[in-house]
Amino acid sequence: MRAALLSIAMLVLCSCAAVDSALSTRGIITESTSQFDNKRVVNLSPAIIEHGGFMAGLYWDSDKQDRAFFTFAVDGTYSFVPDEPLMLKIDGRLVELPPVNVDSYGEIEYDKVMYKNVSFKDYWISKADIKAFVDAQETTYRVMFRKGFHDGAVDYGWKGYKSYAVTGFDDFYQRVWGG
Repeated sequence: MRAALLSIAMLVLCSCAAVDSALSTRGIITESTSQFDNKRVVNLSPAIIEHGGFMAGLYWDSDKQDRAFFTFAVDGTYSFVPDEPLMLKIDGRLVELPPVNVDSYGEIEYDKVMYKNVSFKDYWISKADIKAFVDAQETTYRVMFRKGFHDGAVDYGWKGYKSYAVTGFDDFYQRVWGG
């Protein structure tokens, strides 16, 4: 009995450690200066927008001025529709984010922490739309895949947690453009 309880306790601790490790890679902001061309670069690793493996990150460098790449990421192996925008409804206002590369079906990487594939694609987003996303009460989105689409809602219930996109986008905005 004691051995069984100890085994269960160890399993719970290991599971918590795995979840903590996975979340610790979400919503991380890195800043650097390119040695090649002296550009300032700010990157937000994909953070959770909705439970179920849907994430978003941001990338900016000084050439992009008042816009950035919005990286949409989803757990699994998916092909995006190359020339379709990512659609957001920010407090009811429709915002279409055009793809950065209209010839790309997206990229796939293997997540070594969670042992799964993650598919992602970059879209253009303006400084104003990042701020609207952060300040919104409700944002829904539609992403187009070659075999269908996904409609979802951004989870605003976790403001303050760095592994969630709303907090990460706010921190990113502050670092790139200030107040």
